[in-house]
Amino acid sequence: MHGFLRSGLLPIAAIACMANAGIVSTHGALKVANAKLTNAAGTPIQLAGMSLYWPLWGGEKFFNSGSVSSTVKDWGASIVRVPMAVGNGSGSLYTGNTGPIKAAVDAAIANDVYVIIDWHVEQDAPQKDKAIAFFADMAKTYGKQPHVMFEIWNEPAKASWSDVRSYAIDLVAEIRKYSSNVIIVGSPDWSKAVDQASANPVPGDNIAYTFHFYACTHGATYRTKVSNASSKIAIMFTEWGTTEASGGGSVCISETDAWLQLAKDKGISWANWSLSDKAESSAALTGGASTNGGWNDGNLTASGKYVKGKIGEVAKTLAAMPTTPVTPVDPVVPVLPKVDTVAVPGKIEAEKASTLSTDIKIETTTDAGGGSALGYTTNGSAEYTIKSTLTGNVVIRSRVATAENGTMNFKLNNNLIASLSVENTGGWQTWQTKETKARIDNGGTAKLQIQWTGAVNLNWVEIVSEQSGVSDREASSGFKVASQGREWLVDLPKGAHELVVSDLQGRVLSRESVVGKVQARIQASANARLVRLESWDGTRSTRLVPGI
Repeated sequence: MHGFLRSGLLPIAAIACMANAGIVSTHGALKVANAKLTNAAGTPIQLAGMSLYWPLWGGEKFFNSGSVSSTVKDWGASIVRVPMAVGNGSGSLYTGNTGPIKAAVDAAIANDVYVIIDWHVEQDAPQKDKAIAFFADMAKTYGKQPHVMFEIWNEPAKASWSDVRSYAIDLVAEIRKYSSNVIIVGSPDWSKAVDQASANPVPGDNIAYTFHFYACTHGATYRTKVSNASSKIAIMFTEWGTTEASGGGSVCISETDAWLQLAKDKGISWANWSLSDKAESSAALTGGASTNGGWNDGNLTASGKYVKGKIGEVAKTLAAMPTTPVTPVDPVVPVLPKVDTVAVPGKIEAEKASTLSTDIKIETTTDAGGGSALGYTTNGSAEYTIKSTLTGNVVIRSRVATAENGTMNFKLNNNLIASLSVENTGGWQTWQTKETKARIDNGGTAKLQIQWTGAVNLNWVEIVSEQSGVSDREASSGFKVASQGREWLVDLPKGAHELVVSDLQGRVLSRESVVGKVQARIQASANARLVRLESWDGTRSTRLVPGI
């Protein structure tokens, strides 16, 4: 009955050294590739750690930095799972209180380990509207942190895989507005139908699937199912116990050994249920254990002692794992290319700054035409050298994307010339063109500074005369406008994505997406004098004859 002692506990000091190396700093943002969870360099990786208990019934007292820090520094945990209470067989438990969740997630990030944000529902009513709002908040808050993963439905009960998959598609779409991090999907039969998931996976990148087992209840038949499915989809044991499925009964060491050997053989990461002092066999802590960590073996249950040793074994393997250097977790000053002076009127590519503040990062953009943009701009600044042939009133057009709200201030030789407020565009890669008016009193060479308050990604800036409201580039390459009575017919070139109509003062009268179209129609108006086309290779404009 004391077989857990043979796991061979690592010295606490040795495990602490492993944790101090910084698992996320070492391995970067996780990915899913070839049915495996991998580090940022594409090398398969196995993580091990603890799942917190429901943030109810006393479980929330361990949602703090002390408890998380002890599992990392003393046990060698490389992953922590944080459940949000949603519902069980007795009904909805959701209160909307995300305070304990964010406290635990922040603690995991501070300890530089991976963390799973779990929508913890054990029923066939996942409360999708609430889930979408919850994960939108979590993804906006943590979506750019390489530490974070999202588990979107803990344990569907008797729901069909078709229903679970449909729910997952909607949740993935919402999270992907803000984050490309790994999303973990459950399956029917309390997340044991990975065979059904592997036969018809959820579309998209960086999607893994959870399997839950309790060693005294779920045996070899389930291990065969996991083994077979693991060749087709990435699997994680985001919740498992050493006991019966009820959380009670004996600690079944031989069956647990078999499950964790399978996890090792298949590279399956895991989180044990649970880091709590609940009076049940699956809890890791005894009653009266400190709620702020610092536990000794006398504070651990039989399950806790066993699991601590197994976490240490995975930590030792991780410490010896060869790694390929990955992008550092903390933003660094980017190496900027040599940049020439930019002519104005004209377009300034945001990443081609002569100076960037240290927190700003250059990122690949999915905006039309591809290329790079600036991200992590909160309270940052960028500077460009321009040579202007314009004086007087101008229009500054900015290609922006944000999942929040922010403001950009434009300065010329440190003198404020314009401000642009940007509201949520729908995501960090959902791009819109915004305009603001400014004035340039003197032509010639000058320093253009952009300063941010709040996070707004920036692809490019274009400065043009207010009279045109557009660049001087005239219609060409398939862009033609012809009068047809009370409207104009616009022929669109390949790559067109936005059509803007304005008056001679640059005021926008209409704006429409023309992605995939070959023609568009503009209603005649006495004020409509200019039409501007955005396409992958830049901006085109032409003047219109006043409407009748």
